[in-house]
Amino acid sequence: EREVFPALLSDGVKVCGYVDASYWRDMGTPEEFVRGSADLVRGIAPSPALGGHRGEQLVHDGAAVSPGAVLIGGTVVGRGAEIGPGARLDGAVVFDGVRIEAGSVIERSIVGFGARIGPRALIRDGVIGDGADIGARCELLRGARVWPGVAIPDGGIRYSSDV
Repeated sequence: EREVFPALLSDGVKVCGYVDASYWRDMGTPEEFVRGSADLVRGIAPSPALGGHRGEQLVHDGAAVSPGAVLIGGTVVGRGAEIGPGARLDGAVVFDGVRIEAGSVIERSIVGFGARIGPRALIRDGVIGDGADIGARCELLRGARVWPGVAIPDGGIRYSSDV
């Protein structure tokens, strides 16, 4: 929209629009994908695909969520995923086969198929690729991206000074 429409207008092409009150979101970035997913789960963007489900989380029947884990903000948990005790997921999109270990915090992030998030890790506004292995106590913040299959050792990336 930033290149095509201005070029059409400068070439004198007639450009028409249509006003629609329906929900619409350009989900071309990870941040917008996470927001769009949360909007579906919370019922802000109703979809017949969810069969009327509406709430703070959508957890596949084949996933395991440990007691004491907190899932809020339109979090989605895929088939075969395991969420450890004390984990906190807020607006997270967790794909199939992911393992999130005890005490980890995942906020507004995408965790790809089969990835592992070690104990007490913090992922905020990030994207973790399929099969990645994030060690204990790692902190990935502000748009961090981890490519598929990459392993980060325990405490390998930290932004805070605490141990």
